[in-house]
Amino acid sequence: MNLFWIEFKKVILSIPFVIFLVAVVLFNFTQYHQDIEKIEPPEPNLEQYGYMQKDDPSIIMPRAMERLAMEIAANTFVAYPLSFYKEVTLSKEKLKRVNELAQSLKSDMVYQDFKEIMQQINVEIGGGSSYGDQALVREFGYVEMTYEDAVEEYERIVKNDQYTAAYARYFADYLGILLAILPAFIAVAISLKDNAAQMTSLIYSRSISSTRLIITRNTAIVTALFIPILLLSVYETTVIYSMYPGEVLKPFAFISYSVGWLLPTILFVVALALCITEWTGSLIAIAVQLVMFFVSLQMGMTQLQGGYGQGMMNVRHNIIGGTETFMQYKEVLFLNRLGYVTASFVFIILTVWGYEQKRKGMPTRYERLQQFWKNRHR
Repeated sequence: MNLFWIEFKKVILSIPFVIFLVAVVLFNFTQYHQDIEKIEPPEPNLEQYGYMQKDDPSIIMPRAMERLAMEIAANTFVAYPLSFYKEVTLSKEKLKRVNELAQSLKSDMVYQDFKEIMQQINVEIGGGSSYGDQALVREFGYVEMTYEDAVEEYERIVKNDQYTAAYARYFADYLGILLAILPAFIAVAISLKDNAAQMTSLIYSRSISSTRLIITRNTAIVTALFIPILLLSVYETTVIYSMYPGEVLKPFAFISYSVGWLLPTILFVVALALCITEWTGSLIAIAVQLVMFFVSLQMGMTQLQGGYGQGMMNVRHNIIGGTETFMQYKEVLFLNRLGYVTASFVFIILTVWGYEQKRKGMPTRYERLQQFWKNRHR
């Protein structure tokens, strides 16, 4: 337990942690709180009630076919193959293949067959186009909500979310953006600070196992970073309770979303940053995390109101409500979060291995590569 408190104090007394704390609090109150309003029942006879996504073949199929015809004619296909916007121009052979597939599409065909052909077109384009399985609904399934649709959405928020969960997803959406990058700076700073203070040799000489040391360090950093999130969760819960006196609410919604949605992000970012820093002894982890952060951010821009793509590090749900979308994709979200937790444990194991190598006096593969490069340029 003493080792944990040593590592924990090292984190909370560091300047990067103070910056993290200020950034999280400011971001929460300037971004999340900006849009917090009481959810009221929709009023009848309004001009507009917003939009919703519907997996309706009668809506999706003609729209998708019309867009595809336009893109084929121009030989310009909008896609996000690496999560960044790109206009794809196909070779003559690929364009011919896409055109042949498009000719086989009919407005009255079986929806599943339609989706399979569209997926083949998506592959020919290079992936990330508007014609992939998940993209079809997102790109072409939007419809204007009627008063009846708005009432149904409101009732889902009341019955399924009990108000609180609707706000909790929005809370997790915003804080997830910061948690996908800031923890990396803290993990790298702590690791490099020990090296600079020549603590590494002291740690290696102790009778503490590498496994215990690495797990304790990861746990201390994650705990320090997650406590402010939990405190904000409790505070936001009291805010929602004050907005809905007498209503039946979910008291642990903010906490459960913080644990299930945000904690896996912290675990992954910290584990990856410590692993890379241990193996390289450099700031490379920051560069890696920045690339991953921006890629994930771009991916999220295509799924702002839900969808939770498998590869997304910081999943998005930038809407208060969207209950139907959440219910539809909650299994995808679960697998996404489970995947990042699993990856975290893999990186912890690799970090332990790196420590063991150094304890035995063996350089890591990265250090061997560094030495080879130095010798070559003497």
